[in-house]
Amino acid sequence: MTPTLNFDIKGTGKPIVFLHGFCETKEVWSQFITPIKSQYKTICIDLPGFGASQALENTTIESVADTVYENLRSMKIDNFIIVGHSLGGYVALAIAEKYPDSISGLCMFNSTAFEDNEDKKVMRNKTITYLQEHGVESFLKPFVPPLFYPLTRKKFESQISEIIKNGLGLKSENIQAYVEAMRDRPDRTHVLKNAKYPVLYIIGKNDNAVPLQNSIDQCYFAEKSYNLILGNAAHMCMFEKEKESQNMILYFANECLNP
Repeated sequence: MTPTLNFDIKGTGKPIVFLHGFCETKEVWSQFITPIKSQYKTICIDLPGFGASQALENTTIESVADTVYENLRSMKIDNFIIVGHSLGGYVALAIAEKYPDSISGLCMFNSTAFEDNEDKKVMRNKTITYLQEHGVESFLKPFVPPLFYPLTRKKFESQISEIIKNGLGLKSENIQAYVEAMRDRPDRTHVLKNAKYPVLYIIGKNDNAVPLQNSIDQCYFAEKSYNLILGNAAHMCMFEKEKESQNMILYFANECLNP
């Protein structure tokens, strides 16, 4: 039986689904969706094992994607724009791969369709070992701040603290399962190349988690793509460049749903 995920639905109209990133919860979208929910129905979901959503027995990007999709189906949401931040982008791609007719638009928000290279896989393994030896709090406190651009990091101290606070309730084994899932996910650039719907890329120019060249390379795959490259921003553009990202998603949604 598919677990019921924790989610917030705000607004009315055509649906936009928001998927958060690694060690985040749906709360990262709480302020971001403010201007969007006035025009569209926004669905912000806690991925399995994060926030208030039950973990899966076997966590893979594919199993998470199926769980999200089945929950959307249970809400009678059959066709939607999907916005995936980082890990959420990996899940969004897996949904688009398996259920392409449900997608009216895909936003890769500080995310990539490329699989991990060998260096990244080694880093993932080190993360698992660190979590096993030191626990969640010791991992999160140095992990979250570097997701933000160094020169503006102080401006976002409260957001950083909130992300860490929300993450402290996560179980180490659930985080480790996601690290393994990200490490083992396949390349999904073919999903972008075969997309019959528009694709939006929101890119932080100073993103260390998804290097700029990696992001630029994937921008050419979709037949119809929109690109927003943001300077003085790293991996958390929903905070670092909130207004620019909001406006782009609203523009993109209009292009997808009202061509």
